[in-house]
Amino acid sequence: MAEIVAGAAASVELAAGIWRIAEDQGFVEKVIDFFKKRDKILVLGSTGTGKTNLISSLGAVTGHVNAIPRDARTQTAESHRVRLENRPLLVVDTPGQALHAPQREEAIRDAMKGEGLVRVINVVANGFHEFATSASSAVENGKPREEFLQQQRSTEIDSLKSWVPLLGDRFQTAWVLTVVNKADLWWERRDAVMDQYRAGPYADAIRASDSRLKHAVLPYCSVIHRFYGEARLPGEFDDENRLAITSHFLRELVVLG
Repeated sequence: MAEIVAGAAASVELAAGIWRIAEDQGFVEKVIDFFKKRDKILVLGSTGTGKTNLISSLGAVTGHVNAIPRDARTQTAESHRVRLENRPLLVVDTPGQALHAPQREEAIRDAMKGEGLVRVINVVANGFHEFATSASSAVENGKPREEFLQQQRSTEIDSLKSWVPLLGDRFQTAWVLTVVNKADLWWERRDAVMDQYRAGPYADAIRASDSRLKHAVLPYCSVIHRFYGEARLPGEFDDENRLAITSHFLRELVVLG
């Protein structure tokens, strides 16, 4: 019990620390204005990459974000009122499963019909997708199965190819921000992981609709959590890292505009 209480207290302090940095550096109001000026920001990505957890974490400046159970998947496009400094912000979470591709595509088309430019946050996880499949298919002897990770990395690109053509060109889509979530699981390889999403097949798929489409890649960590609750954490990532990359993420949202 003492460990649970201590962990919750550390999470609250971390969240408060992010908020203090945002206030000190003067970008809290800019982040709030960023969201308020846009009717919708689409959050896309394959199932199990942590889209819903990311959305929840944006407003968790005074509390703890728990890992969502892997069998609790988003089934339809859902609008979320995220709160920053008690102000509601609107982002749209979309289902990542191949089964729900029609719902995902409908959400994108609805966004494209509106006025103004569409903004997209695509959540990936370097293959660390956690969903309703057995832990033994993803973890062996306390370590992630490399074949599982490779398969999910391919799924990320296949998913892109299914919805990028719906985005139109840069006159319709302001930018696509790739958020590489679950940094606690891959941080020791961060340079290689970030390069993987900034270039190569992944970046080519992003720019398929318009080669001049603005694309940025940022690391993120919604919650520090063992993969499938079993794999050992690498130990290269801590709350200080999480605070730093979360603050950087908020600043870059403002810069993207």
